Amino acid sequence: MERVTGVLGVTIQQLAIRRPEEFQAVIDVLRRGLVEGLIVDADATLYTYQPQIIAAASAHRIPTVFAWPRPVEDGGLLGYGASVPEMYRLAAVYVDKIARGTNPADLPVEKVSRYHLAINLKTAEPLGLTIPQSLLLRADQVIQ
Repeated sequence: MERVTGVLGVTIQQLAIRRPEEFQAVIDVLRRGLVEGLIVDADATLYTYQPQIIAAASAHRIPTVFAWPRPVEDGGLLGYGASVPEMYRLAAVYVDKIARGTNPADLPVEKVSRYHLAINLKTAEPLGLTIPQSLLLRADQVIQ
């Protein structure tokens, strides 16, 4: 991401949350208006704080992009990530092979081939953002 942002002239500030007590520092950065957008990585800790992240970003008019689509239903602007149904399907295939006697160490690592793009136009409107039609046409889910 840093490589691409340099070409675009955008600066990234990484705000890591590894422990619950670090969450407030990120909210303080949002509150002070030091960011123009927020990309939320796919992480169990961040998933736990999803409602608070959406509320803080909304209160401070900061667009949010999540690495999974579910937060868009709760007010995130955009979510793009691996298809959860496909991840479950792949997990079921692994479980079936292991149950039939395959050694887990012999199973290949498989990548999900289907990704899900979700966009929330209700969130975009108060931010003054217009989502390009070309992106809306690619979306798997658009919340109006």
